[in-house]
Amino acid sequence: MTTVDGCDSVVTIHLELSPLPVAVVNFDVAGICFDGGWQEATVSPAGGVLSGTGITATHFDPALAGPGGPYIIQYIYTSALGCADTAYTEIEVFPLPAVDLFAPSIACIEADPILLTGNPIGGVFTGEGVVDSFFMPSLAGTGAAAVTYSYTDGNGCAASSIVYIDVVQNMVDAGPDVTINIGDSALLYVVSDGSLIWSPATGLSCEDCADPIASPLQTTTYLLTETDGNGCLATDLITVTVEASEEYTIFIPNSFTPNGDLANDYFLPMGFNIQRILTLRIYDRWGMLMYENGDILPGDYIGGWDGTFKGKPVNPGVYAYVVEFLLPDGSVLQRGGNVTLLR
Repeated sequence: MTTVDGCDSVVTIHLELSPLPVAVVNFDVAGICFDGGWQEATVSPAGGVLSGTGITATHFDPALAGPGGPYIIQYIYTSALGCADTAYTEIEVFPLPAVDLFAPSIACIEADPILLTGNPIGGVFTGEGVVDSFFMPSLAGTGAAAVTYSYTDGNGCAASSIVYIDVVQNMVDAGPDVTINIGDSALLYVVSDGSLIWSPATGLSCEDCADPIASPLQTTTYLLTETDGNGCLATDLITVTVEASEEYTIFIPNSFTPNGDLANDYFLPMGFNIQRILTLRIYDRWGMLMYENGDILPGDYIGGWDGTFKGKPVNPGVYAYVVEFLLPDGSVLQRGGNVTLLR
């Protein structure tokens, strides 16, 4: 440097150059499920500022960011000398799979195994009474059974659906066993809100009512089946014991009505302590054989005469019968008489 007087001087300045910092940011994973929890960012050098969608301090919160992305995360580091560098990374948030479980809300305890259905397919069923993909009411027992369907998608994200199946058991009471004398009757009575069926219907005034009159000619055990409003079944047994003062008793109806109403449609002599009917023959008023059958078990109404001849209904009127009974001592008892066919 030269002054106006021609004097020279030299000024020396020393400058120190500092290298720029290199900022680095990354996560352990490129993507995370919505419920995966906070992910700590790895940064270098420490002390910078992390920013972006879902960032809280040095963490990425997938629940805060929401499903989507990839989200761009920025890290700015400034050195003590004021030199700065910026780094970027990306992270994606995977949505949880939508999972559905289809199962009935009510199941009868006696029901067959129920096939469970889950969507999407490929998940796992667990819970009370669950075997593979079936729900077994008898295994679960009565009450509310919790059944869960769990599914994990290709991103490793898992979700589940739960339903409660109410396992119910129907109950019915046919009442205590009863004893009657042959020719007498007993009223059977059941308290029920469901539909009823008595089996066999032999000797009963009705087969689907709650209070049939039982008049069997021999000891009979009746099976009562009730179906409730849920379609659940319940059964009970009742035995009507028939006692006779004689060794055997014969009863032969004097009329029958073969009109297809399932009541008194067959003519069949009956008895107490009878082994079987050896022969049953029916004749018209001119002596023509209209029907013949044999080896009929007591109470087997189908073995009786249905009021037809060669497959066609005969006219109402009076017909003669001859019947042979096999008695307990091996002897044969024959009876004959008339029966009136009504339509």
